[in-house]
Amino acid sequence: MSEGTKIEWCDHTFNPWWGCSQVSPGCDHCYAKALAERFRPGRKIWNTDDRLIFGMQHWEEPLRWNQRAWARGRSESVFVGSMCDVFDPDGPKDQREGLWNLIADTPYLDWLLLTKRPDSPLVREVRASDWTNLSVGVTVESQAYIDRIGKLLEIPARSYFVSFEPLLGAIDLRSRAGRAHWFDYIEIGPHTHRKINWAIVGGESGPGARPMDADWVRTLRDDCVRVRMPFFFKQWSRRSGPRREPILDGKTWRQKPPARTWKCPPSPAANCIGAGL
Repeated sequence: MSEGTKIEWCDHTFNPWWGCSQVSPGCDHCYAKALAERFRPGRKIWNTDDRLIFGMQHWEEPLRWNQRAWARGRSESVFVGSMCDVFDPDGPKDQREGLWNLIADTPYLDWLLLTKRPDSPLVREVRASDWTNLSVGVTVESQAYIDRIGKLLEIPARSYFVSFEPLLGAIDLRSRAGRAHWFDYIEIGPHTHRKINWAIVGGESGPGARPMDADWVRTLRDDCVRVRMPFFFKQWSRRSGPRREPILDGKTWRQKPPARTWKCPPSPAANCIGAGL
């Protein structure tokens, strides 16, 4: 876990375990794999069925974040998982079940679950009726994986986001054959329409980083502006030269969905009145 984080688009990170297996080219230079090899040398938790799990102290930390968020009257966001994919078929089942229970027990946290596996059978474990504090996101690194957005929207959740990171090519969000733009409302079933609520864009920053063209970022920014959706530009690719500030057309784009707020009575066990609660 991490109270506070260098990942600018969230307040905290939480991982029910460490370890994963590569599924697409966006995984080729995975920062999490490099970090795990640095801090757990000799432990093969990438591209194997072994995963690193943690004790109770790790699992209790979000409970403290939740208590603090309640006291402040403002939700705090938690990214899951910077070091794993919750829908990884080799992820420990008991740890994943523990995560679902933790989300239910922390209603004042906004959980941001990011996956590259929106078509996994494990997404059926998501219980939308139990949680009002879960947003689910998907990584789309290139046009070849644009259909992940449609699969994402089939998962019941409070809201949805897309991470175009690492962005490895131009993305055409008008590519839904005979249908609406990917950022418009999309019909999931009878009388059910859902849409993406947030986009995050970034290039690779580690060794061997692949290039990212400014026009690729600009197109996604314009798509977000058109539908009045928050757009968060995280970073340029390391291949762009010396470290550059994430400025596009003279402006930083660090937009995020607003935190939920509420007015609370003295006891945290009591119901709160406010946005989203």
